[in-house]
Parts: sequence; structure tokens; C-alpha cells
Amino acid sequence: MAFYQMDPADLWSLAQKIDSFVNFDIYTDGSYNNSLSTNEFHMGYGWHISNIMDFDLFYHGAIEHFPSSTKAEIIAILTALIILPPHSSVNIFTDFQAAIEGYKKSSQLHFISPRRYNKINYISLWSVIHDIIKKLSLKLTLIKVKAHSHSAYHDKADELAKVGRLKPIPTAINSNASSTQSVSLVWNDEVVLDKDIRKNMGKIIDYRWIDNHLTHNNLTDIYTFTQRNMINWDATSRFFHLNSRNDSTCSLHSKDLSWKVKSSTNMLPTFDILNQNFPDLITDKDTNCLLCNNTLEMQTHLWTCPVLLPHIRETFKELAIIAQGILQKNADKLNLCITDSIKYSYTFRWSLRDNETITDNAILLLRSYITEDLYRSFRTHFNTHKSTIKFLLEFVDVACRLIKGRVWKIRSAAWKNKNVSWV
Repeated sequence: MAFYQMDPADLWSLAQKIDSFVNFDIYTDGSYNNSLSTNEFHMGYGWHISNIMDFDLFYHGAIEHFPSSTKAEIIAILTALIILPPHSSVNIFTDFQAAIEGYKKSSQLHFISPRRYNKINYISLWSVIHDIIKKLSLKLTLIKVKAHSHSAYHDKADELAKVGRLKPIPTAINSNASSTQSVSLVWNDEVVLDKDIRKNMGKIIDYRWIDNHLTHNNLTDIYTFTQRNMINWDATSRFFHLNSRNDSTCSLHSKDLSWKVKSSTNMLPTFDILNQNFPDLITDKDTNCLLCNNTLEMQTHLWTCPVLLPHIRETFKELAIIAQGILQKNADKLNLCITDSIKYSYTFRWSLRDNETITDNAILLLRSYITEDLYRSFRTHFNTHKSTIKFLLEFVDVACRLIKGRVWKIRSAAWKNKNVSWV
């Protein structure tokens, strides 16, 4: 029989081509790229049948929504299975252990509670896979291969997956057609929520919260910082909801929350805000900065006031020591780099060098935001994101109290003295 080179065709054509075969060795791979180039998707997948020598049978495609390498690998397995003839035996070779574990876990769907069922990631895709196996009476064996092993078969699957990201139209899976998936949650009439539902809904709510936050009239600068990827919104959101007082009705917690809200939204009671909210309060009175008296007191001036700045610098020097102490006490990776991680970060290094001006990262911390720079300084020394967040929030909580007590207190005292002189 002649050897034919097949271009990637539709799955139906491939199914017809292999209709007379019953044993298959298929190499699959998924590709995930977080940094998009022009005209490509985040995810691609590809596979080829290696044991049928008469044809070069392969397929690849792109995927969208909730990108991850795991999802790409699952779609590769799904599309490979759907073309097989009934009663076939298939060995699928993959370098992705998570896909093998996900298959084993999802195969027990009938023996777990609905709550645990909906916590399985990509459950809609696994449901379709098990439905295909059942309807076609397939005998499936998943075999782990070593990644980057220079296997010609695996390298080909890897290349197909990368090319798949360039496909103009992504592959769509109708999970509602599965007999084991009676219902699916769909967001925005477009995206199936095929990961942990509670976490997905939480992310959607978080994104909505961020969107509402950024559209605030006083936060055009925060929108700019967000576009520059300077703010870690996951950590910041967790901090805004943090109650370290262990009592939801504690007056100190109310004060902590008030500081977070006012400092983060440029609503601290400086003269520009007081004039805006209470126009009759200080009419016809001097509204220059209470400390330097050089310019009008505004939110933008507060953190760069030449009188207040030395106090801010000293506060950040102390915060750098506190951050090092938290890391040295709790870090998973104890090494000499802890000091350097803090000393050379954009958040703290300006305070240790008298010739440098305050940085945007430092101003964001003053305003109760957690920056990517600060997150990276902690993440380097912990094995997991969860541990990083735990001790990062501990530090930022201490930092905000210190900033309020050391920095804002100076301006607050000046305001009280001014108030007395007006009476």
C-alpha cells in the first residue's frame, strides 16, 4: 500500500481513514503559552498515530477560555479518542502526569458526591471522554513518557501542539451532549465553567470587584498601574478582606478597614477631599499643605511632601527589617538572599539610598496595595503560593498599621492644631 502524507483534516475524515484498524498507539501533547504572539491562542493541542505505517495520521487545533496546559492535554486525548472505531484498543502516550491522574480520578464519578464531583477540574471534558469510551467500547491505556526525552514520536506531538495555537478557529466541545453531564454552568452565554465552580465564581466576582474599583473617578492612576502590571490583585483583594483582629465586631477592625478603603481610593481627609465633601467647612481659609505650606494639600502631594517624606523613609527602613524578620522566621528556603530580596526591591531600596526618590511601588504600599514587586520578594523564599500569601498578608497588615501610626499621625496632629486655630 502506498504511503500518503495527510494534512490535518477534519476529524470525520480521519475516522473514515482508520475504520478498518483496531489497535492504536497515539502520542498526544498540549501547548500553553502565557505570552501571546499575533494571531495565536493561548492553548494548542496535537496528536498523531504512530503504529499505522501506511498513513501519516495527525491532528492539531487551538482552544480558548481558562487556559492551562492540563486543559490542552485533555482536549488532545478527547479528540484522539473520538475518531476511533468501536471496540478498539488504544495506548495513549503523554508526558503530562496530571492528565493521567485526572482520568483515574474522574473514572470514579459514579461513586462520589455531587459536591466532590463539581470540584474536579475540567469535569465537563472528562465526562465527554468517559462517554466516548463507553459508547465506543474502547480499551484505553494511558502511558507516561518522559518530557524532553528526544523521542521522535513525542517531539512530533509537541510540534503539532505548538502549531495548533495558530489555528484560526478554536475547537469547541459540546459538553451537554454527554450522557454523564446532565447540566453545565455557562458564564456570559459563552464559557463553560469546567473547573471548581466555587473558585470560578469567586474569580468572576473578584474581577467584577476589580472592574468596579478601577472605574472609580479617583483611581485613574491605579488603572494605569494595573495596565503596567504593578499591582498583584489577588493578594490585594485578600488583604482588603483580611480581619487580623479575630473579631468581626471589633472596633479596631473597623478602623483597619476604614484606613484600607480611604487610603486605597484617595479618600483620606486632605483639604481637596474636605473641600469636595464639605464645601462650607473651610471656605476662604488657607488650604496649603499643613506641613510644608508650599502647595495645595492634595492626595497626590501627601506621600511626597518634603516634610513628611523623611518620616516615610524611616518607616520604610523599619518595614524592610520587619519583612526580613518574617522571611527569616518562616521561609521555606533559608539563604543569604533574603536580605538582598528586600534590600534591592523597588519597594524598599529607595529608603536605603538618600539620593533616590520615593518609588511608585512604595506609594502603592502606602495606599494599602500589594505590588508584584513585593509579592516576588516573598515568593522567592516559599515553595507555594499559599504560604507566600499567608506571610505576605501578615507583613502588609503590620505595614499599614505602622504607616497609619507613624506617617498619617503626623498629618493628623497638624490638622488638629489647625482646627484649634480656626475656632
